[in-house]
Amino acid sequence: MEGGGGAAHAGWTGEEPVDAEALEVLLQAPSKAQVNEVFLLAFRARHGQTDALVEKAASKLGGAASKEETVRLLRAANQLIMRAVYLSLDAEGVVGLLPSDFHQALGGLIGTIVAHHASEWRELIIASQVSEPRLLDMNWRGDVKAA
Repeated sequence: MEGGGGAAHAGWTGEEPVDAEALEVLLQAPSKAQVNEVFLLAFRARHGQTDALVEKAASKLGGAASKEETVRLLRAANQLIMRAVYLSLDAEGVVGLLPSDFHQALGGLIGTIVAHHASEWRELIIASQVSEPRLLDMNWRGDVKAA
């Protein structure tokens, strides 16, 4: 963890805006559950996207998005996830990261999904970080040898 106890992410400075245009591809998703699945896939792709992961995300959108659109979507979703986790944002805070002219219903859904999974994602990020060894158990027993 760096800074205020949030999750560190390579290449994220917190300055670049979220690619909201890429997130609007989620409007093509057939259901809210599919949008949730795309965000779960985006989190899984935080260390790199495989073709299989991109294809799976595209299928969640009903096949309406191209490979390039899906790659952009996963990057934008991951960026939003990492920023929300780093800043410990609730649903309203996540919506605040999106532009003011962003689709209102989709923004609310994204905020709800990210806020719902944020604590789980934070724990997974923390658990995957390399850290110094931790003392887990200590036994203060002293064995005395009788002569």
